[in-house]
Amino acid sequence: MTQVVRLTNTDGPSGLEIRDETVGEPGAGQLRIDMRAAGLNRSELMFMHGRYIVAPVPPARIGVEGAGVISAVGPGVDGLQVGDAVCIFPGFDLTEYGVIAEQIILPADAVVPKPANLSFEEAAAVGMAYPSVYGGLVQCGRMQSSDVVVIVAASSGLGLAAVEFAKAHGATVIGTSRTLDKADAIKAAGADHVIATDEEDFVERVRELTGGQGFDLALDSLSGPFVEKLVEAAAHEARIIEFGALSMTPGSFGPYPVIAKGLSIIGFHVVYNLFDYPDRRETAMEYVMARVASGQFKPRIDRVFSLNETVAAYEYLAGNTQEGKVIIRLG
Repeated sequence: MTQVVRLTNTDGPSGLEIRDETVGEPGAGQLRIDMRAAGLNRSELMFMHGRYIVAPVPPARIGVEGAGVISAVGPGVDGLQVGDAVCIFPGFDLTEYGVIAEQIILPADAVVPKPANLSFEEAAAVGMAYPSVYGGLVQCGRMQSSDVVVIVAASSGLGLAAVEFAKAHGATVIGTSRTLDKADAIKAAGADHVIATDEEDFVERVRELTGGQGFDLALDSLSGPFVEKLVEAAAHEARIIEFGALSMTPGSFGPYPVIAKGLSIIGFHVVYNLFDYPDRRETAMEYVMARVASGQFKPRIDRVFSLNETVAAYEYLAGNTQEGKVIIRLG
């Protein structure tokens, strides 16, 4: 028997429950993994409230990224063996699999070897953030070293990874946060500037920092009403990548500023627009894992919880006070 976290209703983290279950043996193309750590994501909070792209069917599994050690290999799996340490990325159906458990069954194509320079907790912070950033900034955003790049909600684990990523490409990086309390963490990741959107006029500050030109590329996880401000602060032919809806508030903006500036507003989902395409997945993971293994990209951990503290961990994540990734240690 192994302990598995299940979502029993759509009331949020309070609906999570730890159950004892039998895992069994992996089927064709699958692995059994003894989990060591899992990374938490805000999309899971939306999933728990029934507000995500995919609706949960209780008792649903939860969790999309982590790290562990292979304990069994199913038929038809090549290149992986028992004892291998692996990173897990969200290349699977959320309605069928989840990683917050002591032991799991997972498709083999949703893992890559864990870099030796990372702890299991650090490795659990790689699978969502860096591929999402690659897909948003490089695949969709066509980021150039000459770009001024805005990273919205830059203090999250994914936001800090995006700051680090864009700066490594030579871009000028503007990170946003609601207040300046997290400015030091955002600048430590490489941001050239931080705008506190609850304390400053975002549009005016972008214009000040860019000599009136506006930004070239934005990676936005908020969506909602903030998109209108991004449109107003954008440069001619800027690209705005929408990959989240954390505001959970409808927004609207007129088409004329978008038309007049020739803006590209592009939706991106790390599974549907990257991991579901084997060629894109391979390119992204080779790029990301090489830089993680070399130490160029370094996951930032805010706090680590135990399996028994899973509800508290998600409540902490929902409180929006973290600077970096929230992790659950599983073994």
